[in-house]
Amino acid sequence: MKPNFLEYLQEKVVLGDGAIGTYLYEKGIELGKDTDRLNLSDSDLIYSVHEEYIRAGSQLIETNTFGANRLKLLTVGLENKVREINQAGADLARRAAGEDIYVAGSIGPTGVFPLEAGDIEAGEVEAAFREQMEALLEGKVDLLILETFTHLDELLLAIKTARGLAPDVPIVAQMAYPSKGKTARGDDALKCGTAALKAGASVIGANCGRGVKSMLAAIEKLAPLKDQVPLSAFPNAGFPEIVGHRVVYPAHPEYMAQVIGEMIKLGARLVGGCCGTTPTHI
Repeated sequence: MKPNFLEYLQEKVVLGDGAIGTYLYEKGIELGKDTDRLNLSDSDLIYSVHEEYIRAGSQLIETNTFGANRLKLLTVGLENKVREINQAGADLARRAAGEDIYVAGSIGPTGVFPLEAGDIEAGEVEAAFREQMEALLEGKVDLLILETFTHLDELLLAIKTARGLAPDVPIVAQMAYPSKGKTARGDDALKCGTAALKAGASVIGANCGRGVKSMLAAIEKLAPLKDQVPLSAFPNAGFPEIVGHRVVYPAHPEYMAQVIGEMIKLGARLVGGCCGTTPTHI
């Protein structure tokens, strides 16, 4: 039986999983292909990825649902499969996890921010988040992980929506800080982390970005909050390079482990990998 997630974080560092999307591409899925649909069309493949990460040592795995919100799925004609894809993702992860591994419902941005006058309304974005979150919560995930957000307003809207649905479910809120602990729009990590904490996040942190060094800069910025809230760090395996016809992530597992050790000293309690990472990195 799993202990309470937030209580466990107070005592231990939790090791998450690595990338799903880029790892699936490495396994032969067409580059750029929507991977959320695989929960329905190739469930054995998704299940096997979860199993690989668990065998590698992951104590927490994420559902394969990062882009499974209505606004993202609309672009590939799957907007009416939101509930089905998310519940299948939760079911696959929970079956792989068994009784001992935490399952985090993965939620990414909608791709419509910043909102422009005359375009989609904030209420439609909130409804898209709610629909996805309800499906994941019905699938009995242990927590929600909001990841790779680039606009603070959208992250805060996602936190607000999650808190309204599930006041007691842990929420991990992560943004991408590609350079010097700032978002691509120039928002400082400490500012974003403080706002996320105030909005109701249980864990705040960073994922994706430009590799482990840029992630370290973000965690250094977030470190003043470590006595108030656990921090999380899921860096990419370096900045991707094109070699021949392949996308290659250059950071070696040993180097990533060393730098993540530095992040742990700064207060990171939930660590794992993002784009380019594999079970070998974990």
